[in-house]
Amino acid sequence: MHLRSFCGLALLCVAFGLPLPARAQYKNASLALDGAYSLITRPPVTDSNGAYLAIQNMPQRLAYGGRFGAEVNFKLHSDHWWFVARLNVPIYSFSTMGDDQANDPATYQYDQLADKELGKILGLQMMPGVRYYFFTDRTRPFAQLGISYMHLFSLTGQYSQNCVLGGGLCNDTSTTSALSYGDVFLPASNILSVHGALGVEFLLVRDIALTVTLDYQRWIFFNTTGNDVFTGSLGILFFG
Repeated sequence: MHLRSFCGLALLCVAFGLPLPARAQYKNASLALDGAYSLITRPPVTDSNGAYLAIQNMPQRLAYGGRFGAEVNFKLHSDHWWFVARLNVPIYSFSTMGDDQANDPATYQYDQLADKELGKILGLQMMPGVRYYFFTDRTRPFAQLGISYMHLFSLTGQYSQNCVLGGGLCNDTSTTSALSYGDVFLPASNILSVHGALGVEFLLVRDIALTVTLDYQRWIFFNTTGNDVFTGSLGILFFG
């Protein structure tokens, strides 16, 4: 194509709002760094009579948190299909608000004590997944599915200490062993999840994009109610 013809085509594309081909679609890999915020559903810790559940049936009561993440992506057999490998480092908190104080004082007490004894909860999460891009030009909307494993850590020294609280929390008749604060307030430190996400990448300059993602994950437990986690993230992506 002659230079004059190319310039004419470019002007027509700009004039009529047609997308110009993006160089990023010819790349085979990318690296993304992002920050995120999560909201988590909180299943009840009491039964229909208002008594605390047995320790083996206690759900997770983490309420919200921030997250730093990094991912590497590799193109599969076409520009539309990519493999995703992600590492997240979330920091979660228990709820300290009084929304349950009047209607469910036992649950309110549980959350307050969990925050006091364990404080912030650090996580390390690894997720493989598959991403499909609907368009591969300068604006790249996508859908993604994945699975993850996460390990949780308490940032205080109370996690392994024997629980000495009253109110029936530390006196579970379903076990004969001494309960720690971790047993009571963080009943599952290893979590499997399934993920579904929608997002979009906006190519800013050559090989650099702004990425916005909404992620849903379901924490899976076999002995209690799971949690729904809703996460919004904003990041920068580099094609290579």
